[in-house]
Amino acid sequence: MMRSLWRKTWRKLAAVAVTGVLAGATVDQVYSQDTSPNALLQRLERLEQQNRELQQKLQSVQTPVAADGGVDAKTVESIVSNYLQAQAKKEEAKKKDEAKKKDEPVAVGSDLNLKATWNNGISFSTPNKDFKLHFGGRAHYDMGWFDPDPNSNIPEYEDASGFRRARLRADGTCWEVINWTTEFDFASPDNTNSTATFTDVYMDITQLPWIGNFRAGHFKEPFSIEELTSSRYLNTLERSLLNSAFTPSRRLGIMAFNTIGDEDRGTWAAGLFRANGAGNRGFDQGDGEYSATGRLTFLPIYEHSGRCLLHVGGAYSHRSFNTSDGPTPSYSSRMSIRLGTPALVTASGNILTEMDSEQLYQGEVALVWGPFTAQSEIIVAQNNHEEGNDGQNPQYWGTYVQASYFLTGEHRPYSKKSGAFDRVKPLEPFYLVRSGEHDGRRILFGRGAWEVVARWAYIDLTTNSFQNAPSSSTRAGGTGFLQDLTLGVNCYFNSNFKWQLNYVRAWRHSDADPAERSGAVDGVAMRFAWDF
Repeated sequence: MMRSLWRKTWRKLAAVAVTGVLAGATVDQVYSQDTSPNALLQRLERLEQQNRELQQKLQSVQTPVAADGGVDAKTVESIVSNYLQAQAKKEEAKKKDEAKKKDEPVAVGSDLNLKATWNNGISFSTPNKDFKLHFGGRAHYDMGWFDPDPNSNIPEYEDASGFRRARLRADGTCWEVINWTTEFDFASPDNTNSTATFTDVYMDITQLPWIGNFRAGHFKEPFSIEELTSSRYLNTLERSLLNSAFTPSRRLGIMAFNTIGDEDRGTWAAGLFRANGAGNRGFDQGDGEYSATGRLTFLPIYEHSGRCLLHVGGAYSHRSFNTSDGPTPSYSSRMSIRLGTPALVTASGNILTEMDSEQLYQGEVALVWGPFTAQSEIIVAQNNHEEGNDGQNPQYWGTYVQASYFLTGEHRPYSKKSGAFDRVKPLEPFYLVRSGEHDGRRILFGRGAWEVVARWAYIDLTTNSFQNAPSSSTRAGGTGFLQDLTLGVNCYFNSNFKWQLNYVRAWRHSDADPAERSGAVDGVAMRFAWDF
């Protein structure tokens, strides 16, 4: 009897020792108490009660288990829901802190630490965006093949290859309100340039009351959506015939410009320029030779972040000449390929040498409807002589119609600030690579963005105040009219690299001497273009 009681007691003591250790007591603490049978039995009962309480607490904090041994679905949903709610609260608090910091005034130039990023080029900026710096450039490498009609009297054409553009550029922002651009071109598209030439070299003062922005230097006059769309973003190799014949392009001068409305639904620009310094030159002189040019655009429709829009606009330029001191008006155009190609129509000399001024009238419209884009322009050039010149004030004009479509679903981006088209961003970049050995060395392919484009353009250099002169000898140097058809395919590898292929057929007709001057020429050219 006594032996059985002791065996029972020692078994319980062993359990007590283990339970005591689990409860945080050491074995020495368990056995340091009174070891008589009754004392041990009483302590054993207390420890068993404590053990039961601990087991109950442990079960209350354990994750419910499903019948198959997994975690209960409701528990998972509860955990995920609680986590997402906590994250949402943290994100909301973060946004409130950022908004509060954004509303707080910051001293311009208080943080001058520049951070480098890639934004279609190498860019640096300070945390407050009050200082920015970008280094970049562009290169357009062209190859062309030509075939004049054998029975036409078209100038000689030769196959050619060369760089249409090769530019280096630096631009940025200083002290938040000053923007600057310095760009030079090292290409010689017609083998005529021996040194680097000016392109865009100017500075802007921004955020001005009433006028918005002010620019001074060498830059494009505000005239024509086609001209103001950068060559980086054109979907044909060259701009249309009327662009080279009538559009002023870059000049030395000053200009004020801004957007219209809270949503920037329009633009306006007006400037005063030197009238003679055509091309990429940094110097011009002459008394009374100035031009005043202005442009106004508006977006009656703008939806889905520019994927659907309607753009309308117009421009006007008044250009004064000093017939005794400098160049007088002249007009010429070649087919829509620039690889040493000759001018096909020209109006210069003769009665144009007596002109005192020129007026350019321009209208434009563009539609973007998803992957489809259409645009058109018309330009009229009216020459004037202050003394009337016996009614012989030559007037010329031109137009084009263009349409394009993205086969891969992209749309042609539009810049509200410039009122012109912007950089195409493919939905998927192009790549053609072989995967690794772990993936079976499969061929992986990314399609890029593919676009087809068509344009018809026409210019008339024969009209004379819309009335024919008595004979061809009294015409204002006009050699006829020219039209061409351009068909193209573009592949945008990514936002910075593209390949373009254009077929162009140009027709020339001269009412002065059709037998000698009329004819046609075909040309095929392609371009590898990159910018950064």
